[in-house]
Amino acid sequence: MPSFDDILKSAGLDHRGYDHEQLGRFVGVSGPWRLSVTVDFPFQADVPIAFEIDPDTPQQEMLNPRRKTGLNSIRPFTLMTIGQLLEDIRDRYLTEFRECIAYVKQNGMEAMCETAYRDEDGVLAREGILSLPMRLDVVGVADGEAKDTIRVDSDSMLSFEPIDFEWSGGLPTRLAPFHWDGCHVRAIGIRKAADWSHLCGWFDQWFDGEDARRPDGDGLCGVIHFLFDPKQEGAATTFEVDFGSAPVEAFEEFLDALRDSGATEIEIGYDHDG
Repeated sequence: MPSFDDILKSAGLDHRGYDHEQLGRFVGVSGPWRLSVTVDFPFQADVPIAFEIDPDTPQQEMLNPRRKTGLNSIRPFTLMTIGQLLEDIRDRYLTEFRECIAYVKQNGMEAMCETAYRDEDGVLAREGILSLPMRLDVVGVADGEAKDTIRVDSDSMLSFEPIDFEWSGGLPTRLAPFHWDGCHVRAIGIRKAADWSHLCGWFDQWFDGEDARRPDGDGLCGVIHFLFDPKQEGAATTFEVDFGSAPVEAFEEFLDALRDSGATEIEIGYDHDG
């Protein structure tokens, strides 16, 4: 009896069979291609698995119906990669931040975290072109007085190959390694006489000048610490952001604010090959 491959060959359809080194045998005489394999799991061997691939149907992006912008508008694999990278970069910095808090406490001081600079009247001290306030990282307090002010700088940077993707609104974006507490950003397309209201609105929301956010067990409130004034470098406008203890959502909304400020392309981090 002829094999299935012999039948395909005699019918001039041998191109409809394909052997994948890892997945096994794909076959598609007409319509979708089909794969049937058996997989060994720790709890059961020879589990049959089958699925179809239709080469004529374009792959659609998976969107989160709750928010069809930002990370949720990126293709699933890229979304998983970028989202995890951002969480890992943030976690790496917050680990160092918490170690600093522990050090202050071990030396018999109270650790005051993410304190905003204020003037003698208790009003936020604002500086620069954008007139923005800033926060200290950790202040060691003893006997009711500030004894030590510590800036928590990242000791290391998570290494990965730069990732190119399209942000919501069709914004080409490149993500390269960066420090959560010193995120370098280049934005192309922002005019010199830009309207910074979107950026300042984003900053005010995540800075939380009213200190309304509840601190966690270590005293971290999920707030950003500072945004340096924008600088012109040729056709690009550059920024540096200390995201402090703010969540990844603050990073997402920062990109939204840059787009709404006129950016047509964004580069994040230090891409030494770019």
